[in-house]
Amino acid sequence: MKNGIAISDLPERYQKQAILQIGDKSARPTAKLKCDTGNEQVAKKETKGRDRPYGFSCPVRVSYRDTRRRLIDADNGFTKFWTDALVSYGVCRDDSPKEIPERPSVKQRKAEEGQEESLLIVVEAL
Repeated sequence: MKNGIAISDLPERYQKQAILQIGDKSARPTAKLKCDTGNEQVAKKETKGRDRPYGFSCPVRVSYRDTRRRLIDADNGFTKFWTDALVSYGVCRDDSPKEIPERPSVKQRKAEEGQEESLLIVVEAL
């Protein structure tokens, strides 16, 4: 091992502590993974929505009903990911203004004590 000793060379009472602090890492180099920049559209990663046999074939209205412990700013664009997911999974044919003519509405409410956070996505045919 380079610059140190292997965890297995430590006394048993220190091995557990070392594993908790630095993990059980092998001395072999790890494979280099391709970095996902997130720039690729979700619809391109999955089967295209229009190829799916289900979903809406007409323009739709999308609304998000969000329950959170901590409300987000009104200008936060968190809905883009979910709208892309609707297209990716075939619920909507496309996220263009032709298919979703109205900007999706977002209603937030603060979660009550002990209540879980949730997101309800409502898609209605126009």
